[in-house]
Amino acid sequence: MDIKNLFYKGHNLTSVDFDIYSEREGKGYFNYSNQINNDVVVVEDLSHSDSEPLKRDIQIEVTSLLEGFEQESEVKIFSLKLKFTAIFCLYGDDVLEESIAQDNEWFFLNFVAQSAKQMIESILENTFLKGIPIPAHRGPES
Repeated sequence: MDIKNLFYKGHNLTSVDFDIYSEREGKGYFNYSNQINNDVVVVEDLSHSDSEPLKRDIQIEVTSLLEGFEQESEVKIFSLKLKFTAIFCLYGDDVLEESIAQDNEWFFLNFVAQSAKQMIESILENTFLKGIPIPAHRGPES
């Protein structure tokens, strides 16, 4: 599959779990991660004609987790877990391998990180947690 034929369409938020355990002020830190589920759903566009290139939606389930901790005691202050579907569109007759998510994880995670940042900031907007610097890119390779 050639990723130059793959375009990001958007995301659908499917669940949010947000817990604030304490509204302490002071120094702290957070752990943040995005994880893609390697089970990929492919939806073919049945309305396309022979004169148009084949168009397929690729749906990937994602889990984003943000947890905040107090600096001194490492007590958990909050936890925010999002589950969402990232949707991409593949144009052309490329063959889709079952390992598409694993083989191109770096590509998908770049878009997932931006989507997660947008959703997290929107959720935190009206809380005392507003302004936490969520990265708009995938983290460094492990």
